[in-house]
Amino acid sequence: MLTHDTVEEVREADYPEEWSVSGGLTFPISYHFEPGAKDDGLTIDIPVATLNRVDDEDFSWIVPGLREELVTELIRSLPKALRVNFVPAPNTAREFLAAVPAGEEPLLTALERYLRSTTGVHVPRGAWDLSALPAHLTPTYRVVDERGRVQGRGKSLTELKAPLRPQFERAIAAVASDSGVARTGETAWVFDEIPDTATWTRAGHEVEAFPGLVDEGASVGLQVFGSADERDARHRLAVVRLALLALGSAPLAGVVEGLGNAEKLGLAGTPYAGVPAILEDCLRAVVVDAVDARPPVRTRQEYDDLLAGLRPSAAAGVRDVLAELLRVLATWREVDRLLSGRADLPMLPALTDLQGQLARLVHDGFVGDAGAARLRRYRTWLAAMRERRGQLETGGRPALVKDRQRMDLVQPLQEAYLARVAALPEGRPAGEGLRAIRWMLEEYRVSLWAQQLGTDGPISDVRIRKALDSL
Repeated sequence: MLTHDTVEEVREADYPEEWSVSGGLTFPISYHFEPGAKDDGLTIDIPVATLNRVDDEDFSWIVPGLREELVTELIRSLPKALRVNFVPAPNTAREFLAAVPAGEEPLLTALERYLRSTTGVHVPRGAWDLSALPAHLTPTYRVVDERGRVQGRGKSLTELKAPLRPQFERAIAAVASDSGVARTGETAWVFDEIPDTATWTRAGHEVEAFPGLVDEGASVGLQVFGSADERDARHRLAVVRLALLALGSAPLAGVVEGLGNAEKLGLAGTPYAGVPAILEDCLRAVVVDAVDARPPVRTRQEYDDLLAGLRPSAAAGVRDVLAELLRVLATWREVDRLLSGRADLPMLPALTDLQGQLARLVHDGFVGDAGAARLRRYRTWLAAMRERRGQLETGGRPALVKDRQRMDLVQPLQEAYLARVAALPEGRPAGEGLRAIRWMLEEYRVSLWAQQLGTDGPISDVRIRKALDSL
C-alpha cells in the first residue's frame, strides 16, 4: 500500500538481508520502519569476536535502496557557502552514484573526491554535519556474543568498541585457548614459526587474530591479539625480553670497573635507582636497536640470528651507550638547573612547557625506551631547550610573544599525541606509529626554537598531523 505507485522500482537487491565486507565476512541485516525512532532503518549484527575486523567506513555506503537519499542529505548538511556549489542536491547525488562505483573507498572520501573533480570545490571533512542525517540513513549496530546476546548497541562502531573491549578480549582469549595457541612462562624460544595472522571459526563466524609474544617480566608468553598494531608493539618488547634473558649479565661485566672517578660521579643523581639499573637499561637500548633493525622475529632461525649478532657486540654496545649517556646527563643537569628557581609570571607558561618536555625526555628507563641510536639525538633536543631558555631570558617581551606563537603551533600536536597515549588500555605499549610521533615532536621543537642545530630529516606540523591521522 505504501509503495503502490512505485512498486516496480523497488528491487530485492536494494534492501539485502546480509552485508559483506572484505575478508569474507557477512553480517545479517534487519529492518525497522518507525520514523523518529533511534533504530529506524537497518540494524547490522556484529559478533563481538569480529569487532577488530570492521569499522564504520565498511558500512558507510549503506544499502543500495537508501544511497541516493543518503548522499542527498549529506550534501544538504553542508554549510550554505559550500552547499550552493552542488545544487540541486538530488541531481548531484544521482550523478555521483552513476559515476562512482560503490564500496571501493569510504563514502565521504569518494564524494569529496568527486565534488572536487567536477566543480573544483574542496569540501573539508569537518564540513559534513553527520548529526543532521535522519536516523534511518545511518546503520544501527548491534554487537552480539556467540549466543546471540546483545552486548552493545549504537550508531558508531568506534564508540562501541571502547566499552566492549573486555568482552572482545575474552572472546579472543577463548579463541586462543580453543586453538591451543596460548602459552606462558617461557624463558627461551620454544615456539615454532609464529604466523603473522590466523583465522579461526567460532560460533559460525570467522575470527581473525594476530598471534604474538608478550613480555611477562621474567618470562614471555604467546597470545593472540585483536589488532596487528597491538600485537607488533607487544611482540617487539617480548623479543627484547627473551634476548635479554639469553644474554644475561655477561655484557655488563667489568663496565663499572673501567670507569674513571669523574664518570662514576656522572652516573650519580639520575632518575635511576642506581648504577646497576643504568647499565641494565643501556643493555636494553642495545637490544632494542638490534630488534628494530630487522624485520619482526617470528621463527626460531630469526631469533638465533638475532642472538648471533648480539653476543659478540653487546658489551661494546653497552660501553658506547654509556659514554653517550654520560654526555646526555651532563646536558640534562645543565638544562634542569636553567629551568629551576623563581621565574617571572609572564615566563611561567613557557617554563612549564619546558619542564614537561624535560620530564618526558629523561626518566627512569628512558635509555631503553629510546634505544641507542635515538639517544644520540638527545643532546640536540636538550640543546634546543637550552637555546629556548636563553631566548626567554635575554629577548624581553618580543621573545615572550614569539615563544607563545611557537607554543601555539606545537601544543595542539603535543596534546593530541598525549591524548592518544592516555587512551591506550592499561599496560598496552605504544605502537610503531605512536612511537614515531613521539620523536617527531622533539624534532619539530628543534625546528621552531633552534633551527640552526638541524633536524633529523624533514619535519613540519603537516607531517605530524598526517601521522596522527593515520593511526
